[in-house]
Amino acid sequence: MTKKNSIHINSKVSDVDWLNSIQKKRISNYFGERIIDYLLNFPINIFDKNVLTDLLSQEHITKIVTVDVKVKNIKDSYNKRLPINILCENRNNQKINIVFFNISRKFIYSKFKIGKIYRITGKLSYFHPFFQIIHPNSYYQEDEIGDNFEEIEPLYNLKRSTIPKNFYRKLIIKTYKYMPLFSPQDWILKDVIKKNKWHSFENSLKNIHFPVESDFTKLEIFRQRLAFDEILANI
Repeated sequence: MTKKNSIHINSKVSDVDWLNSIQKKRISNYFGERIIDYLLNFPINIFDKNVLTDLLSQEHITKIVTVDVKVKNIKDSYNKRLPINILCENRNNQKINIVFFNISRKFIYSKFKIGKIYRITGKLSYFHPFFQIIHPNSYYQEDEIGDNFEEIEPLYNLKRSTIPKNFYRKLIIKTYKYMPLFSPQDWILKDVIKKNKWHSFENSLKNIHFPVESDFTKLEIFRQRLAFDEILANI
């Protein structure tokens, strides 16, 4: 595996060697030419995937949940108008079906293997006598969970860009992976930082992108600090 070059917040997007030319162009055109430009894109919400280890119950119906399940069987049909049902059980031996409409059998059989454990996130419903999740938001095989699954995930506004949301989130995670710890000297007066109970620039930036709570309002203190920095830098 090729060693990736380390980067800094002021590095140019064009110098990031794990992005291809199209990705570099899209990022630079939408955010700016430096890494700090896309790191200063603040989340608009937080997606709490609600990992459940207890028994599923009626109170969970219509809510987003995340459950670990073992695939017991796959029930499909050559009639394309009928759904494909992946018959599963959670760790509490409750039956739960993962349902897909209008999707190829080949795709399903390539993604889901009988006997394997998956972490499924989606809206829970009930179709007697089983719980079910129709078209889950995400699904990871057991050995993929550690590198891919985030229980609390920031959501970003990318509607006017050509940048997929999943790609952008992976971009943030990978940037922090290859960016060494940095401690830029705060140039805001210490009295101003103390008065507003702000964190350092470094901590504010990291907490924006890697929140530890699902309460979105808790990010406001970090957003204020970074927004103040951005305005001050432009004066």
